[in-house]
Amino acid sequence: MDRNKINITRAKGMQDVGPELQLERQSVADQVIQCFRSYGYDPIDLPTIEPYELYSGIYGDYTRQQLFTLVGQREYSLRPDMTASVARMINHNLVQGKEENCRGMSRVYYSGKCFRFINPRRYRFREYWQVGGELFGSPEPLAEIELLSFISSLMVKLNIDNYYLLVGDVKLFRTILEKVSPLPYKDTLFRDLIRLGGIIHRLSRADEHYLKSLLQQLTKLRYSLSTMFNDVPKAELSEESYDLSPGDKQEIEALSQWALDLFKYKWNKIFSVSQEDCQLLGQLISIKGDWQEIKSMLLDLQKRYSLDICLDRLESISNLSVDLKIGSFVIAPAMSRGLDYYSGVVFDLHVPALGVDSDVCGGGRYDNLIPWPQPGDGYLPAAGLSFGIERLTEAVRACRGEVDISGPPRVIVNMGDQQHYWKMIKLADRLRQRSLNVELQ
Repeated sequence: MDRNKINITRAKGMQDVGPELQLERQSVADQVIQCFRSYGYDPIDLPTIEPYELYSGIYGDYTRQQLFTLVGQREYSLRPDMTASVARMINHNLVQGKEENCRGMSRVYYSGKCFRFINPRRYRFREYWQVGGELFGSPEPLAEIELLSFISSLMVKLNIDNYYLLVGDVKLFRTILEKVSPLPYKDTLFRDLIRLGGIIHRLSRADEHYLKSLLQQLTKLRYSLSTMFNDVPKAELSEESYDLSPGDKQEIEALSQWALDLFKYKWNKIFSVSQEDCQLLGQLISIKGDWQEIKSMLLDLQKRYSLDICLDRLESISNLSVDLKIGSFVIAPAMSRGLDYYSGVVFDLHVPALGVDSDVCGGGRYDNLIPWPQPGDGYLPAAGLSFGIERLTEAVRACRGEVDISGPPRVIVNMGDQQHYWKMIKLADRLRQRSLNVELQ
């Protein structure tokens, strides 16, 4: 046999996880699951492989490009997340006439590996462990409040004190986008807005590696635009700033403004968005804070640009979150998640101790994904959230210094001479029956 047959490097973006790290991740996942059980959620299990059309029907181009797809007589894909599979299962129950299982509020949770063909970076892998839950049947803001309350309870359970929730509204965001975006570019503009919002948000806690990468991306975007136009905005940075560090607040603000100027220029020149509407989008992307601040800003934008927007749901959720003391709560109206099925309030959980990639959980409302079987009955209202266990484990370690993996004591039984093997094996069995971990040597 060739001794080099298994001397092969693992696939890019995948992980080899040793016993200590796996015990830490399992401990964190178990605590998330325990918290779901305490909120009345029931466990389900789902296939790792689904028909490709499940994802092609509900995801946009950007997410579809991240699928691991198996091509044969029929196309299948490794699941990029679990929500689509849960929705398929619920829809199957409805089609099979099991509507009684979906009437009223029902709650499920799940745990499993998911796969995305992304560029791997710190705490983000092509194969990752997701634990999440979905709540069906309630169109009221109480569904979102329950999910945000769940996050708050879990943070207490994990002893993570320094965190915040970033909350937005896809419906509000898309309503404004419909006003300003020419139809052919709507989806592209939506992705640009998500990308720009992420840049501005991450710059506040960027590390040197991210700053260098962002500067390269913006320089590349400017070069691309310069091949078509002569007046593309330049960076208002000193020459030394091309070696940025997180402490250069003035230069980072200039970099943030440059990113905003470049994208607004692109929207105006390529997407034919008016300068006034570009200004509106720029303001919308940049604002965030507590509800009273955001409400006055949005009302001002509503009046200035004659926007037909409804703020009631965000206001209800914000007020209830304050009453229930649900953690640190930041409203960012233009914050949106990259998955296309969200239809209302969305949120991310951030733990600043992780640095630039600080989000460990995301979720929101999706009321237009699961149709009732009878035409005209509309859709089953739903909301959910999920955690990346790899990132959540690192968050626990960053905040507490270590992850508690304590369990029953481990007892080592020395086998001794061969004549004592049978006695030692029976002794080990008796100890295991007393819930001890026993290792034979």
